[in-house]
Amino acid sequence: MRIITRKRRRRRRTYRTGVRGISLVPSRISIKRPTLDKMAALGVIFGVVIFFVYSGFSWAFYNYPIEIEGDKLLGEEAIKERCGLEYYHIFFVNSKKCERKLLKMVEIKKAHVSVSFPARIRIYLEEREPVIEWVSGGKRFWLDEEGVFMEYRHPLPNLLLIVDESGTLIRPGDRLHRMTLEAALQLRNLGISEGEIHYHPDEGFILINPSGYPVFLGIDASLMEARLEAYIRLRDYLRVRGINPRYIDVRSPEAPVYSF
Repeated sequence: MRIITRKRRRRRRTYRTGVRGISLVPSRISIKRPTLDKMAALGVIFGVVIFFVYSGFSWAFYNYPIEIEGDKLLGEEAIKERCGLEYYHIFFVNSKKCERKLLKMVEIKKAHVSVSFPARIRIYLEEREPVIEWVSGGKRFWLDEEGVFMEYRHPLPNLLLIVDESGTLIRPGDRLHRMTLEAALQLRNLGISEGEIHYHPDEGFILINPSGYPVFLGIDASLMEARLEAYIRLRDYLRVRGINPRYIDVRSPEAPVYSF
């Protein structure tokens, strides 16, 4: 009996992959040229860079004109120094910061600073107006209608001179007592044509006559005009009679007193 053996045939399995074949068909490579808009933008950026480089080295951006309006007391140099504008690049000038610095000065009530191009700075000021020259402890001060003391910088016309005998230490920015201020302003408005006015906290205002004797005027502003009229009448009366008094007291204008 013959035994026949068969060889097993191996089945070939095929596997399909999900990757498609890569086509190696040559394609054209396109190079995009910059558009006019992009070229214009690049030109602007380049121009700005050149401008900033130029401005950093150009003397015109450090030494620029500064126009100041309303400046009567301080002077241009004092204002520039206060703002720190001397040879300072205009791109770094902070107008609001400059305004705050100026408003810290006692003499300035309002300030506005504007920066414009070509390089230029404009400063608009509203200063306090001195009406009285106040002397205390050998130092002179300006005094405005609000009673604010300011540093004395130079002589000014039409200021009423008042010598303070109280010995009070005064600093710029201090304020005069309201009642004292009202009396001082009234004396200024009445226009004292002779002598020198002194102030003492106990006696009030005292007019030193050209002949040397004191005239006590007091402190009440509402009575100041009547007191001056009483003084003038009594002064003329004594002058006609050749009397040179030691003092005159008109604090009660209806009953003035004198001593000789």
